[in-house]
Amino acid sequence: MIRKWHLQIFIFLLLVIFLRPGYLFAKEQIETKGKQELLLFQEIKVVSASRYEQSLSDAPSSVTIITDQDIKYYGYKTLADMLRDVEGFDVIYDRNYEYVGVRGFARLGDYSTRILLLLNGHILNDNWIGSNLIGTDAGIDLDIVKKIEIVRGPGSALYGTNAFFAIINVVTYKPEELEGVRFSGELGSYGMKKGILGYGKKLKNGLELLGSFSLMDTKGDDLYFKEYNDIAGNGITRGTDYDRSWSFFGQISYKELVGYAKFSSRTKGVPTGSYETTFGDDRTRTIDGRNFVELNLVHPLSSNKKVWGKLSYDNMRYKGYWIYSDDPDYYLNIDKGVGDWVGIEGNYSWDFGSGNRLTFGGMYQRQYLKTFLVYYDQYGSQTYALPEESFYSSFWALYFQQEFKLRHNLNLTLGSHYDDYPLLTGVINPRIAFVYKPFGQSTFKILYGTAFRAPSIYEKYYTDEMTMVGNDKLDPEKVETIEGIWEQWLGNKAFTRISFYHNSITDLITQVSNADGMLQYQNSSDIISKGAEFAIRWKLKNEWDGFFNFVLEESKEKNTGEKLINVPTKMGNIGVVIPVYGEKFRVSLKENYSDKRKGKREDIEIDQFYITTLSLWSMDMIQNLECSLTIYNLFDQRYYNAAGEEHLQDKIEQDGRHLRFKLSYLLK
Repeated sequence: MIRKWHLQIFIFLLLVIFLRPGYLFAKEQIETKGKQELLLFQEIKVVSASRYEQSLSDAPSSVTIITDQDIKYYGYKTLADMLRDVEGFDVIYDRNYEYVGVRGFARLGDYSTRILLLLNGHILNDNWIGSNLIGTDAGIDLDIVKKIEIVRGPGSALYGTNAFFAIINVVTYKPEELEGVRFSGELGSYGMKKGILGYGKKLKNGLELLGSFSLMDTKGDDLYFKEYNDIAGNGITRGTDYDRSWSFFGQISYKELVGYAKFSSRTKGVPTGSYETTFGDDRTRTIDGRNFVELNLVHPLSSNKKVWGKLSYDNMRYKGYWIYSDDPDYYLNIDKGVGDWVGIEGNYSWDFGSGNRLTFGGMYQRQYLKTFLVYYDQYGSQTYALPEESFYSSFWALYFQQEFKLRHNLNLTLGSHYDDYPLLTGVINPRIAFVYKPFGQSTFKILYGTAFRAPSIYEKYYTDEMTMVGNDKLDPEKVETIEGIWEQWLGNKAFTRISFYHNSITDLITQVSNADGMLQYQNSSDIISKGAEFAIRWKLKNEWDGFFNFVLEESKEKNTGEKLINVPTKMGNIGVVIPVYGEKFRVSLKENYSDKRKGKREDIEIDQFYITTLSLWSMDMIQNLECSLTIYNLFDQRYYNAAGEEHLQDKIEQDGRHLRFKLSYLLK
């Protein structure tokens, strides 16, 4: 049974907030500090929607901003935690990786390739699979994150491939915003331990420094899978769900120059027996590393013209250890991918004034990728190896965006992106947006755009001759989107948005079982996806903060009308932050709801679920000491995510009730 009674907690809290006379639109004079915080709530800027800073209402997109306060108050540990609270986003966890879907698409086996992930504007999707990492494998400590921008809709007109459904831009603190040395420690369920060291400083000579280093170790849970009942242990696996990681991020700035560096690695045990590996063997694991260095320059040519450029080097390192045994013999499959790429990008922007702006630029990338797969027996002797394959390629792109102020309350944005990829003819993706403000606090947006995703090297060529086979005939997939948005400010205290969208997808790339029973990526039938989203965010005069969002979505195959798998019809989230002792203590409570959905086969149904999170946060009870306690899945709800074709299981059970305790101390 799904336990719904705890939703009454939220109904009670909302009644307390909204039914107090004059509460939301109280006319009493508030304190100066409260005024400043409310203004800041309304004036949060977004960069990634147009490649320059603008207000939420001016951005030609549907945008959500997650602030550093949200991260603290709601107890987010990773990007995946945060995305679960964002309207239209859906996160799936298979006990190895976390995958994110959006607006009716959470395709099993696609590795989140249709969302572009940025760190301070630097693309983090890799050059092998095209995937982004959003869990503990992301290597991004949220302690140094100032805000996270989520831009829905096709973004290829500005960013090219992978900006198919959305863009997520993680923006870190500036060095002077993290003035001093910060020590953080975390303890949690499943033997979780984590330590973080951060530093930020602006020197007298203008040099700015920021750095963060972390180590994390989690033993993991003991898990039960009924599909393995006939195996020793009665379907129980112990010591196979471990998670170990480290990460480093650094920034150095001087005048017009800014340099970034990121290095990270994660080792994750695979407890599910995926890809027909031996169930319960703790040697089956994956190791993921994602690193880059970047140097960029912003140089003003005049008061209204500037040029921007960057040089960057990226690499990704993947290694999988997969154990196959037939006692007393076993063999080890080592699967490895090594990717390196260098890039150069630049653009020119000209602000004509009165809301008219021109931006145009280009980029070039040269990349190298090597993959190999080797089998060893229990004596360490090589028994079989696929030929080592190396891929060299380069691509370039040009883009422009022009913004016109047609009237004092009507803006038009036109943009386009031309991509030249190996084995693909030139791809053009346009963008058109009207932003109309008929009243002071009302905004209406009509958006049109297209996007594409080039098939990755992994999808086209990866073959292990056991479970997967490549498909070099894959074509790019494309999406055409029309969207209407109404945004409304309710004074300075609340912001609401209603969105309606229609996506038409052609040549969708999907992982299926082919005629030989092997997993293969193929261009499937065309898809129609449509939906409606509602969101409200409030910040009241006594600092009660909260959000509520709800979505209706539907995705079907165009020819057959069949509903897509792993797509819930309804999803919703609600959260409140309650000040208990002035600014020094807060309690937050939030709820995530997901409707039932189809699994990987017609006869599989994944039940709906409600998940509650409670967080207690305190600051300056002792000067410069911040502490928090977060209880995830408060009511110990038993719930599942859909499993992909690589799993024997139809669905994967998620974590029950667990907690995290965190202490942070700032030494100035």
